[in-house]
Amino acid sequence: MASSGLCPRWNQQRRRGLYEILVTDEYEHVGDLGSPKFIIDGGANIGFASAFLLNRYPAARVVAVEPDAETIELCRRNLASFGDRVITVQGAIWNRSGGLFLEPSNQEWTATIRSARDGETASIQASTMPDLIALGGGLRVDLLKLDVEGSEREIFGPEANEWLPSVENIVIELHGPDCMERFLSVMSGYDSQMSNRDSVYVCRNIKPLAL
Repeated sequence: MASSGLCPRWNQQRRRGLYEILVTDEYEHVGDLGSPKFIIDGGANIGFASAFLLNRYPAARVVAVEPDAETIELCRRNLASFGDRVITVQGAIWNRSGGLFLEPSNQEWTATIRSARDGETASIQASTMPDLIALGGGLRVDLLKLDVEGSEREIFGPEANEWLPSVENIVIELHGPDCMERFLSVMSGYDSQMSNRDSVYVCRNIKPLAL
């Protein structure tokens, strides 16, 4: 089994990520995925979830996406031992390409993403789901993990129907009623085994509903 190579830098953000993976089993209740080949980790933070999944599924490759420059650098270092099984992307997942603005919140471990306003210089670049799927060489996405602090409201707009047929399983943390309504509205067009633990939703074996 590969070592995660985690760096010894700790603050509230890092402790929270470790707590989620090791104590609350946030991703454990996704269940056994068999032998996944391609995983997208949206909101990778410093790489805890990616390391967990790469260790659990030794045949899998991961695209890890994180907007914050300092955090993605730690993510790269933490996942370096997995070699070419990992592609790290600094940016945000969005419903269209272009520039976005990363706005820190009053909580150390969170930040929100929004479109740049008039006169603002975009601080990060957006990646669409088709962009990220292409990094996997066109493989079906065995698992899409999203913890993107509210950006799921944009990700699961009408454009989601263009790429959702390429996704087998989803685990997502929903941030507020607007995000939940948007996500569940899109997923109503798909058959899946859906379950949730508080705000974390799991959809397994996703298939478009027959017309």
